[in-house]
Amino acid sequence: MNEFSRGSSISEAATAVGLSTPTVRSLFNEIRERMAEEITTTPKIGGPGRIVEVDEAKFGKRKYQRGRIVQGSWVLGGVERHSNKCFLAICPFDRRNDSTLLPIIQQYIAPGTTVITDKWKAYVNLQSHGYVHLDVNHSANFVDPESGAHTNRIEGTWTHEKNRAQRRGGRRSPDHLARDLTEFMWVRQKGLLSSPDRARLMFASELPKLLNFQNFV
Repeated sequence: MNEFSRGSSISEAATAVGLSTPTVRSLFNEIRERMAEEITTTPKIGGPGRIVEVDEAKFGKRKYQRGRIVQGSWVLGGVERHSNKCFLAICPFDRRNDSTLLPIIQQYIAPGTTVITDKWKAYVNLQSHGYVHLDVNHSANFVDPESGAHTNRIEGTWTHEKNRAQRRGGRRSPDHLARDLTEFMWVRQKGLLSSPDRARLMFASELPKLLNFQNFV
């Protein structure tokens, strides 16, 4: 799926399955729509006794390919420990203050969850909104020496998804980025990130059930 997600590979996919390029393009667009529907109807992650690591990252390119300023979009993400559940959401108006991040957290994470973040000031009021909040000071430690709190899993998620974004050209429009994030969440939640063979088998067996293939012939 990831190989044929890029527009440049649509014609290769069409050749491989013996269909026209517009037909295959329609097929992939329909797949993405179904992925988005499934992701948006997925229950909130976390809950009492569960731990979710939360962090923000900037997706884009450095201006003039150098320096620390990145042009792109802020994304808030969370991953639930001991499961494949996650969320990745573009921050509205490219902001990451408390009035922006809190509604996203409330949308995707169930009350009672233990939420682990860094020391960014936008997270300081999580405790008063029904969450157990732990944080780690990354300027001093990767793991908090007292609580053991860390955000290694969400940071690993950023690394994985940013590498995918770079292979697709780095900076993406918000619409394209949202589509890429949806694909990533769907594949991760199906447990397919580290198992290409399982991914191929799943797509081969499930796509005929997911889609009415005759619509595209």
